[in-house]
Amino acid sequence: MFSSSFSRLNSKRMRYEECTPVSTNTNSKTCLPSASNSRLIEPHLLSGRRIVNISYFMSQIQVMNSHSPFECSFSNMKIMSEVRKGLNSGIRMKCEMCHFQEMVWTEDPDNEKMPVNTAAVSGVMKIGGGFANLEELLSTLDIPPLSSKTYQKEHNTIATAWEKVAEKEMYRAAMEEKQLAVQAGEVGPDGFPMLTVVVDGCWAKRSYRNNYSSLSGAAAIVGFRTKKVMYMGVRNRYCMVCSKAAAANK
Repeated sequence: MFSSSFSRLNSKRMRYEECTPVSTNTNSKTCLPSASNSRLIEPHLLSGRRIVNISYFMSQIQVMNSHSPFECSFSNMKIMSEVRKGLNSGIRMKCEMCHFQEMVWTEDPDNEKMPVNTAAVSGVMKIGGGFANLEELLSTLDIPPLSSKTYQKEHNTIATAWEKVAEKEMYRAAMEEKQLAVQAGEVGPDGFPMLTVVVDGCWAKRSYRNNYSSLSGAAAIVGFRTKKVMYMGVRNRYCMVCSKAAAANK
């Protein structure tokens, strides 16, 4: 991992000035920055906390610790700016000796397994929360929060993936329930297995049997033997698309 990081690091190096040797002795490896390089670099001040992939972050620090033939080290690097992509921060650093620059990320930007933004949104969705809940949590931790646009993008991606997985699992549960019914001999005269199921529903507005005016509701069919969900449906009486079209007389 370090060798690949080192090769990427070399490809990104930018040196704007040559280093002036202390003496004309060819055996001397010690050198100082030239006169044009002698101006001080004004560092950028970071504040708050960040979520860090510690293994990836430390590997970048180790590679940068010896980034020049002038024996520059990480102690010569100054923070210039920060770029945030949701909860993933890129910290641009610059060497005050040789002016080498590098972007250090708190997480690998090429990570596709479970990026920190996806993990954060998925986590808050699993506990029944939303954007406001995640924003409040991160603010309490003094971590710069996600923008609403980034949150919604991750939310839509996760919801689509969950829906596909749910459909596969419900189909698998139905096939399992069907097999158990066949084994129990519960097959109708037409040859179709007769499945015993339990159906239950819920709605967003409590009615206590006197006012069924909720605009949305959901129902699920659960297999009696497997206790697994075989079907789940959500219905809404209010359609935002239809409402906007009606308001625009379309």
